[in-house]
Amino acid sequence: MKLLGAMIAAILVGSLIFLGPVGMYLLGAIVIGVLFRCYVLLVDIHKRLSSITKTPDKVEEAYENYMKAKQER
Repeated sequence: MKLLGAMIAAILVGSLIFLGPVGMYLLGAIVIGVLFRCYVLLVDIHKRLSSITKTPDKVEEAYENYMKAKQER
């Protein structure tokens, strides 16, 4: 069912080319809108992944080791 919907959407979008400059404008707006939405989603995925997998901070790690060593004395 999704394949049929994609085929119908492709036919409708492809037919915009035959409308002349207005169709080209609409087609360009659709393509730019899809690319912008993909960019926004990729930025969101990057933010979520970067919060999960934080890179270790050497200064913070050294400070924590120093504080642990200081408490052990």
